[in-house]
Amino acid sequence: MPRLFFALDLAEKQNLAARKQIVALKAQLSEAGKPVQDNNLHLTLAFLGNVTAQHTSRLRKQANHIKAGIIETNTGELGFFNRSGAIWLGLDPVPDGLSSLARTLQSLSSSITGKDFDQEYIPHITLLRNATVPQLVPLTPLSLTFRRFGLFVSEPDPEQKGARYQCLQHWPLNEGHTGEF
Repeated sequence: MPRLFFALDLAEKQNLAARKQIVALKAQLSEAGKPVQDNNLHLTLAFLGNVTAQHTSRLRKQANHIKAGIIETNTGELGFFNRSGAIWLGLDPVPDGLSSLARTLQSLSSSITGKDFDQEYIPHITLLRNATVPQLVPLTPLSLTFRRFGLFVSEPDPEQKGARYQCLQHWPLNEGHTGEF
C-alpha cells in the first residue's frame, strides 16, 4: 500500500525564489542531519500513511469538492521535533485558511481511512531528518503563496537512500473561498 499525504508544494513558480533560499538554508544546516531532497520540499496538510487503492480513489473524488482560498504567508523560525529528529522551518503568521484547509483534509481523510489525527497541527517545511538540535541562525522571512494543494505518494528512492514524493493530483485554491467541504 502506498504512503500518502496532502501537501502544499514549494515548486509552484511563484515560490521558486523562496524555495531557492530554503534550499540554501538546508545546505547551511546540513551537518546537523540528513537533508531532505530538494524536490521533496513541501508543507504537509495531512499525513495519511498507508492507504488502499479504494480509499485513494475516494479521497481523490472527495477532494474535488473542497473549496479553499489561496494561502499567503511567510517563513518563520526553525523548529525541532525531538521524537523524529527533524529540523523544520515554521510559518509566521499561520493563516487561518491554512489551518482550516488542513482540518478539512484531516477530517475528510479520517472519514474515509479511519486514521485518527489527534496530534496538534504544526505547519512546517521539513529541512533535515535524523538531526541534532540546530544552531540558531538568523533568518529572513520569505514570502510564500500557494495556489493549489496536492495528494502525494511517498515511494522508496534507492538512489538517494530515502523517499521520492510524487504528486498524484493537484486541486486549485481560489480567491474568496474559505476552507470548507
